Amino acid sequence: MVVIRDNTEFLNRTFGNDFIPRLQRFASVIGFSVEMDDGTVKVEFNPDRPDLYSFYSLNRSMEIFDSASISDTIDLQESDFDVHIEKDALSIRPYFLSLLATGGALGEKLPRIIEYQERLHDTIGRERQSASIGIHSISNSCTSVSYLLKDSQSVSIKTFDGDFDGTAFDLISGHPLGKKYSSLLPSADRVNVIEDAGGNVMSVPPISNSFSTRLTENSTRLFVDIEGTDRVAVFHVFFLMAYELQAMGYSVSIPRHHGLEKKIIPELMSENGREIKFSYDDILNVLGFESNEESISDSLRKMGYVATPSYNGYVVTIPGNRIDVMGAVDVIEDVAKGLGYDQIPFTPIMPQTHGIAHQDDDVIETASQLLIGSGYQEVKSFVVGSQLPFSFLAYRGDVTLFNPKSSDFSVVRDRLYVNMLEIIKQNRRRAMPQKIFEIGDIIEYGNQKTHLCFMIHDTKAPFSAVKQVLEYLVGRFTPSRPVINRNDEDGLVSGRCGSIYLDGRNIGFIGEMHPALLELFGITDPISLGEIDISALLQVSQ
Repeated sequence: MVVIRDNTEFLNRTFGNDFIPRLQRFASVIGFSVEMDDGTVKVEFNPDRPDLYSFYSLNRSMEIFDSASISDTIDLQESDFDVHIEKDALSIRPYFLSLLATGGALGEKLPRIIEYQERLHDTIGRERQSASIGIHSISNSCTSVSYLLKDSQSVSIKTFDGDFDGTAFDLISGHPLGKKYSSLLPSADRVNVIEDAGGNVMSVPPISNSFSTRLTENSTRLFVDIEGTDRVAVFHVFFLMAYELQAMGYSVSIPRHHGLEKKIIPELMSENGREIKFSYDDILNVLGFESNEESISDSLRKMGYVATPSYNGYVVTIPGNRIDVMGAVDVIEDVAKGLGYDQIPFTPIMPQTHGIAHQDDDVIETASQLLIGSGYQEVKSFVVGSQLPFSFLAYRGDVTLFNPKSSDFSVVRDRLYVNMLEIIKQNRRRAMPQKIFEIGDIIEYGNQKTHLCFMIHDTKAPFSAVKQVLEYLVGRFTPSRPVINRNDEDGLVSGRCGSIYLDGRNIGFIGEMHPALLELFGITDPISLGEIDISALLQVSQ
């Protein structure tokens, strides 16, 4: 999930006093959540709509939806600004694009454009590996820049924050930014550099921008470079930045790129306003109901498309920033959103077979009812979670996510309690004791298993409390009593945890949470828990 937040006073002042109600209505259309807390508005998206990752672009989309007459496709014209690209520079990061934006002083937009830049770095850019972005403040006299490959010892740069002033080699080998992103370069000896016509260093991508072209509240003319290793990611970031700057009120144009393949810019332009065709039968097959031409056309306009009726269907123009649209099905889904899901007629689906409960489901249902009866509340966390717990725990899932859309959802859980801690964190100010449980899938050493975890969060959460629950739970499935063998379990307090054995088979672990792990989540009160493997319990109880 991707989260954006800002204060209510700024949003109302910038977008109007009706912005929050409009946002909440639009949330029901698109499918994102809106929360308000202490003067702050928080919006949480699914990763499939990066074109909405800021309040400026959200407001633009809401204006289009409310008017149903404004196209979201912007006209990107070529400017008289020149970018000279050295062929050798493309040997390290082979894709390079840029754009120019002019308008009023950044002012309050400054921190927000930087937040948006980092949001794209973390998602589409895959922590700058696939694509990185540099945003520079340039004067009206600056008419050209160059993208070069140079010896790092010969390049001098003062970082945008003024924290470092030295050679690019020292930046990469000694500065925190350099150490963080040095793995993106083949070596520290040669670096890509962006320079103005006077030879002044503007950036050493993807490490750092220069102090001389840093953004300020008074910046009015912006040069944006996008470079990377993934052509699709670079194209996507280009359009997202162009549309975001346009939503902020800037005039956006494309510099003349000298040194790129001739087909690159035409290919880029063809992506902004590409066409997708579909028929009325396609709409019927996807949505399951028929609608008249007027309502379909109105829905498409609300969602920002230019829709042209054709023989038995439509030709739809796709804005460049709608990188989530891959085919006709995606556009037809937007037809449903424009119409309103509540307007889709109800059609009962007749079952074709009669099912019976799986044995595993019987056990899960029984365990769930037992815990609810014992005062526990069932929760459901995401199978994919944050890397945060694994700065303390050893990961035993043996699974790698190659392209996570967010660092908050980048690790497949290898035990249930790691994501349950996030639920406790979010509710830590509520009344205690908090007694929760979850039944769900985990991946352990590459194998998928179903686990049950029950957890007590209280000012005193003794080991004996969860041990009592464990014995009660297991006792409902088998006459055998669980045996707890003292064993140091990762994440639990040594000497106050152990492995759970049933008829000589290890079915899980139990104990008190380690204070250092609680501290990672900002939890101050103790937690005791037990986690068992449902499938192992089944095998023993049969």
